[in-house]
Amino acid sequence: MADKLGKSSGGATWEPDHVSTLHVPGAHLSYQVRGSGPLLLLIPGGPAGTSVYDDITPLLAEHYTVLTYDPRGLSASTVDDPSQDITVETQADDTHLLLRAVTREPAYVFASSGGSNTGLVLATTHPEQVHTLIVHEPPITELLPDLEEHRAHNADIYQTAHTIGISAAVRKFLPDAGFNVPDELDEQALAAIAAMQENFEIFFGTANLEVFFGPMWHSLAGYTPDLEALRATPARVVIGIGTTSEGQFAYRTSVVLAERLGLRPVVFPGDHGGMFGTPWEFTDRLLEVLAAQTVEPHERSGEVAPPSTIRVPVT
Repeated sequence: MADKLGKSSGGATWEPDHVSTLHVPGAHLSYQVRGSGPLLLLIPGGPAGTSVYDDITPLLAEHYTVLTYDPRGLSASTVDDPSQDITVETQADDTHLLLRAVTREPAYVFASSGGSNTGLVLATTHPEQVHTLIVHEPPITELLPDLEEHRAHNADIYQTAHTIGISAAVRKFLPDAGFNVPDELDEQALAAIAAMQENFEIFFGTANLEVFFGPMWHSLAGYTPDLEALRATPARVVIGIGTTSEGQFAYRTSVVLAERLGLRPVVFPGDHGGMFGTPWEFTDRLLEVLAAQTVEPHERSGEVAPPSTIRVPVT
């Protein structure tokens, strides 16, 4: 990849294993390039920075040149105006400029959760930059039949964050984030949920959560995919779902998106956070799907095949 990666038309450069900074309109992006082979961009979701991929990046870097970054306003990436909304379209523009800074070739792209929406926009606005896009459980409220209920829930989360506080918003957000909250709570279950909330806030950080429930929230929660453009994009698009996510919000939206695009969802080990919950198994599956060239369409509308019956031809 040495002949295909390096100086871009914008003058940005990178060094392997070195944390670099790219200036984009209104922000500075912190990014890192590791490994060798075809370029693989990892887009983090929601309030996450690049650390969400810490467990799988070293494994992927044995096969790919892995590009990781903190989205604008999160972790080590900054914004010039913290009061300005951070839209999905702006984040897609950021990934476009980031890819342009490090490669002249179409890249492989993996995105999780809300980062999937960024990837979907990238695949339609700059399809020449995307060879394959794999989105893992994109949370797209606007695709669901119970739309008004979810819109009201999203509005309530935002209002809670700005009136009561981030911790209260996190408690309302956790079920949609892929964490199951039991209907009947005993003492042990309550303790587990309290620990989950605490770890969620520690892992993502208060500053990231303030951006997530603030400037990022409205665009992310209200994102509507351009289905016609996604059907027309030359990029290969793969919709991923978790083995233990069935029935959860992002699982439902992923299945609907796949159906609308005439695709069969591909099953990954674990839940919504499978990349850090079951990193080795998740990476094995991701490498398998990345190596494939095509994904078969639905054999029957609405069908979701288990891992053993989903057939992805591998070259």
